[in-house]
Formats: sequence, structure tokens, C-alpha cells
Amino acid sequence: MNILYVYRIPRDKLKSNVINKKEPDHFLYGLFYLRKLGYEIKSTDKYYKIPQVGQLFWPIEKLISSVTGIGFKLDQALILIPETRRSDLLITTTDSAGLPFLLLKKLNLIKCPIVYISTGLINELEKRKNTLLLTFYRNLLLKADVIIVHSHVERDKYSTFLKRNKRIEYIPFGIDTKFIKSKNKLHRNYILVVGKDRSRDFNLVSKVASRLKTQKFIVVTDPSNVRNINFPSNVKLYFNLSYTKIRTLYLNSKLVFIPLVELNRAAGQVSFLESIATHNQVVIAKVKGIVDVYPNLAQSKNVFLFKAGDDNEAIEKIKIALKSEFKQSKEDKIPTSKEYALKLNSVINSL
Repeated sequence: MNILYVYRIPRDKLKSNVINKKEPDHFLYGLFYLRKLGYEIKSTDKYYKIPQVGQLFWPIEKLISSVTGIGFKLDQALILIPETRRSDLLITTTDSAGLPFLLLKKLNLIKCPIVYISTGLINELEKRKNTLLLTFYRNLLLKADVIIVHSHVERDKYSTFLKRNKRIEYIPFGIDTKFIKSKNKLHRNYILVVGKDRSRDFNLVSKVASRLKTQKFIVVTDPSNVRNINFPSNVKLYFNLSYTKIRTLYLNSKLVFIPLVELNRAAGQVSFLESIATHNQVVIAKVKGIVDVYPNLAQSKNVFLFKAGDDNEAIEKIKIALKSEFKQSKEDKIPTSKEYALKLNSVINSL
């Protein structure tokens, strides 16, 4: 079987770094493991060699994104029509990359089955009250042969939204434990906060750090997430670090603080799993995307839950965690990217 993977951004550099052990493989969504199972796998980087087309369609994506909060990479889908016709199956790994292919399938411009991986779209659609817009997206989503989500709450929301016997599969996200895992902690110098997505509550980080002045905090994120936030002097910000540097930061930390907001979707999962894999105590907001997806890990002696947005409870749990040692347990089994790929393979075989 020939499978075409469609990503939102280029992945050739990541694939090379995975092979050279410079980055983990979790953001390939099982590509290498499916290849090992005998599938002929291609991905989409050659599209990015034609940037002029992207510039031509950028106003359309910007318009749609302004309405829904989710991109719509129509230029990518159009360029890849010939490639889809040589493929037996499409796996789209983000909503913004997958939606245009569903449109092309509805227009009968492509024929192959589509495995559509979604994170966040259904939550954005729930916020909208435009019936015409919701009908448009519902009709597109019904063209997916299967929709894969990474949290129970998204699965339930999709079931309600589509109102038909549409196949929706929940697969918990897994990570590359071979890359990230380490048996030994190093210097334990600071409290680490990691995360680029919009699920992080960096205002809460500022409040907590201001009240824990004797603790050093390191924050690794995207500049857009911390714009207009005033951090105290015991917080150091890092942007666009390599994964090898992030791994070192995990290994030097006292604990990992993951301040999430409740988005009712998968959020903070990678940082949560990586923290445990690097033998960190984890102070994390109690949100559905964590406690419902990883119930056993959420109850681990190494995990300290607090109410999202509550700085008092967050500080209390940080103080308790700082007095604790990491307790290795066989029950703290971390889902892996290989396991994710095997579940994805089961979905493919069932189509």
C-alpha cells in the first residue's frame, strides 16, 4: 500500500534529525514505524519548494483562519493532487492540512481514502454559531473515512457534531521514549516550563514565579505566547531551542511545571509524557486532555495536579513536589510513538 503523509509544515529536516538521533519521532505520527511494517510511505516536503503558490493562496487561508481559528492549506492540497492519485491512502496530520483534501474529495478531485487526524478543530467549531459555516465544515468532515483524535472529549464532541454514524477513533498520543528517556537526573537547578501551543497559561507562570522568588524558572516557548507578559527577574525565557537542548533542560530541572488552560481537547500531552520519561516530578493543571487520556499516569506519585488557573494551589503543589523524590514505578508506563503507529496500523487495516 502506498501512503501519503500530509503535514502542515516541512518534515524532511525532522526525519533526518530523527535518523541522526537529534530529535524525537513523535511529530512524524508513526511514519517510520508504518514504513517498517511494509508500507510505501511518502510525505509532502516537495510542495514547499513552490512558495509562490503558497503566497497566491495565503489571503484565502488568512480569511478562513480569521473566521474559524484553523488554517486551510488549499494551495498544498491542489499541488498534491497528482501525488494523491498515485497513493492508496492519505494520512493528514493536522486540521489545517487535512480540511482542503476533504474539500477536494467532496469535489471528486481525489478518490483515495483519508485518515484525518484532528486536534482542536471541533472545539473551534463549537464556538461558532454561523449555521452555514458549521454546515460547510460538517459536510467536509463527513468525507473523511476515519477521524482520529487524541482525547475522549474530542471524540464525544465529534460524535455529537456530525450526527451520523461517522467513524471516530480515539488514539492516545505517544512519544519517542528512546530519545527522551534518561535514567539519571543531573544538577536540578530550576523549575522548567515547556510548551509552544496556546494551551499554556503563562500569566499564571508569572504569578507563581513572583511568589516563589527563591526559585529559578526557565520557560521554553514561542515569543508570541509571552508577548505583553511581565515576568519577574527569576524567570529566564528561551525561544526556538533544539530538542537536544530541551532534553538537557529536562535533565537539569528540579521539576516541570505545566500550567494548562482547560480547552476540552488534547493539550500538554507531549510535555507531560516527556517530563515523566526524564524522571521529573510534574506539577500540572488538571485538564481533561491529561487526566482522561492518561488516568494511570495522572495518579502517579510523581504527578501533582492543581486546578487550572489557581495560583495558590499551583504553588502549594510545587512546594510539595520540591520536597519529593522521583519514584520509579512499573505502573507509570509511558505511551510510545511506536504504540501510536501500531494503533494507526489497525485503523488502516480496517478500512
